[in-house]
Amino acid sequence: MSAKTDAGKRTGFLARLRNDQSGNTIAIFAAALFPMAGLVGGAVDMARLYSVKNRLQAGCDAGSLAARKVMGNGRWDINNDGNRVNDLTYLSGLQMFDFNFENGYLGSENRTRNFVESNGTVNGTAQADVPMTLMRILGEDERTVSVTCTSQMKIPHTDVMFVLDVTGSMSSTIPGDSTGLTKINGLKRATKCFYEALARQNVDDVTPADCYKSANPIGDLSTLTQLRFGFVPFDEQVNIGSVLQNGYYKDTQTFQSRQADLENVWTWTVGGASGITGWLNDWTPASPPTNPYNTRQSTSGWSDVTSDVVTLQGTKPFRQTGATSSSSCTGSTYNNLPSSSNQLTALTETGGSTTTNTLTTSTPVYPDSQQVLTHNQTRPFTVTQYRYVWESRSGTTSCFLERRTHTTNYTKTQTGGTSTKPITWLQRQRVIGWIYKPVAFNVSSLQAGGGDDTSTSYNSSINLPLNETTTTVNLSGQATSSSLRIVSNASVSWSGCIEERQTVRDDDGDPTDDFNPIPDDAFDLDIDMIPDTSDEATRWGFQLANAVWGRHNNVGFDSDGNGSADYFEPVLADVWRATTSSSNPSGMSRNTSPGCPSVAARKMATYRDASGATSYKNYVNSLSPGGNTYHDIGLLWGARLLSPTGLFASENATTPDGQEIQRHMIFMTDGETATSGNNYTPYGIEGWDRRRTATGTNPTRNILNADTDARTIALCSAIKNLGNNGVTVWVVYYGTTDFATTERMKNCATTRNNHFFEASNTQLLIESFNKIAESISELKLTG
Repeated sequence: MSAKTDAGKRTGFLARLRNDQSGNTIAIFAAALFPMAGLVGGAVDMARLYSVKNRLQAGCDAGSLAARKVMGNGRWDINNDGNRVNDLTYLSGLQMFDFNFENGYLGSENRTRNFVESNGTVNGTAQADVPMTLMRILGEDERTVSVTCTSQMKIPHTDVMFVLDVTGSMSSTIPGDSTGLTKINGLKRATKCFYEALARQNVDDVTPADCYKSANPIGDLSTLTQLRFGFVPFDEQVNIGSVLQNGYYKDTQTFQSRQADLENVWTWTVGGASGITGWLNDWTPASPPTNPYNTRQSTSGWSDVTSDVVTLQGTKPFRQTGATSSSSCTGSTYNNLPSSSNQLTALTETGGSTTTNTLTTSTPVYPDSQQVLTHNQTRPFTVTQYRYVWESRSGTTSCFLERRTHTTNYTKTQTGGTSTKPITWLQRQRVIGWIYKPVAFNVSSLQAGGGDDTSTSYNSSINLPLNETTTTVNLSGQATSSSLRIVSNASVSWSGCIEERQTVRDDDGDPTDDFNPIPDDAFDLDIDMIPDTSDEATRWGFQLANAVWGRHNNVGFDSDGNGSADYFEPVLADVWRATTSSSNPSGMSRNTSPGCPSVAARKMATYRDASGATSYKNYVNSLSPGGNTYHDIGLLWGARLLSPTGLFASENATTPDGQEIQRHMIFMTDGETATSGNNYTPYGIEGWDRRRTATGTNPTRNILNADTDARTIALCSAIKNLGNNGVTVWVVYYGTTDFATTERMKNCATTRNNHFFEASNTQLLIESFNKIAESISELKLTG
């Protein structure tokens, strides 16, 4: 019993000891103490590392963003060679980094930070050493934390179209303007300052002070960004130059011109003459006239005859052997020529060259086939007189023969000869006057593309039958030549301006309700319409100022639209005939104002780097003022050249690599609409052609202004909605305070408050352009 009890006790104790865990805690704690210290210390150190890295990343991001913002849309002004102690962009990045991550933050050491720029992107790196605390137990003294950051400017690809007023008033100076510049020169300066601000390129003929800046632009534009500019200078016209394709122009146009009043006449020329026929056989007279040849002329000038001679009275021996005395020699026996009073014995004659003379020539009368000529022929004859004298020759005294040439000749004539010449007739048109009226001309020869409608090559002039000259001709029924007035060509130059395609008329004198919406048949206001080569109504025409002629008649023409006639001009189909022979008739003047700007518009193009800046500058400097103010034509062509969905969609829709483009139009004008009935506008001569106004009434200036303003309003609305994303329209009103125009321009802008600027002097104009450039440059930063 007791043995069993002792054994049981022993077993129970060991079992209890084995099952009792209360005494293990100390051993377990001791064994786990070091691992637990590492885990707790690691958690603390990891929290510090996390905090340091977050702040380090925040500093890097903030620094790169700050540096990128200071850069604007340009580049850094130094190479990334580490020598940046004076570089504002670089220092701005460091300053912002330090603001977000102080040196020694949470015990960190050996902080470094750096920023570099590449093609408009700022890349940053930063690192710091973080000492460990309890992790040292595990043998790790410190850890290095590194971060990187990148900041880009999300610069949208941008097109900027300048629509610039270059009318005559732009040549004036604004009273009190401190710059002393004319408005056109103020505009040039403002446009160049705008380019410097947006393109980050220096223009060498403006200073920072000119642009109200403290320094020239830094760097240049990122190559990742497409920035393009276009230009449309306008007055009452826009010079399009060679922008459009040949196929976009009409082949035949009607101009208010003149046409020769012609009369058909026949003119003649003759060929060579036939041989002469029909001569009478006998010459007259048959022998020398008795008087004066049968009378001895004088006693001097006689010469001996030493042999027998044949005379008209027969053969005469040189010596009469039968004569025995002087009386028998000199008397009637031998000197017996009739009527010679016994002084002469015979005559001879010697003929000269025969001359044929035309006596009459018939005057050709159409349709004669030949001209008849009648002739005579003459031949001069020399007469030699003979006589016998008693004299001694060589020791012989006898009756000898002497001769003497008569001092005058006589002429024999033969008549009855005729000849003919063939007649060639040519019908000519003689100018008897000029008719002043609308005239259609073929103008296709201005298109120099050789039949290729897509060509943009043009000739600078065309020959049109607008002048006259004279030529010498033989007219039917006239025996003598006369001067004939005929049509001649005038060389008519093309300056680059156009006539608009089909439009609509304001028939009731109130255009305010005609263009909302724009009528479908107002092809001229359809910004994106592509001309149809088979439909003349959709095509443009050439503005040919010297094809247009003034007129005088008793039809009053109010050229300046002030309500009273200052020229007397016919309109539309009325004509006036002038009989003057001058090619520019006396008293005639063209009486038109063809205000085509001297500088052609330009499509959208880049002006990158120094070469681009020079090209931009040269273009702007070439602008010159003149003409009246038609806002609508400037806006219309500005929109056409900017539109992504029209004539130049292939160039304007996207960038070459397919990216979207933001579009801006800067519309600058210095005054209200200014029209005139004698302006040669894109719609012809307003007072004659009346393409935009009622045909039956001469338009007043008020009607023309109202029509132009209504079209301007319609175009402003269309432009703001152009393409998928529209166009931002900035309007700058320069130098005037006309309330109605101000309100119209405010409404034209994208917003009245943020996109309209009123500049009463040149400084405000430049500052307005600078603000627009800054607004366009306010781009989104991403890190």
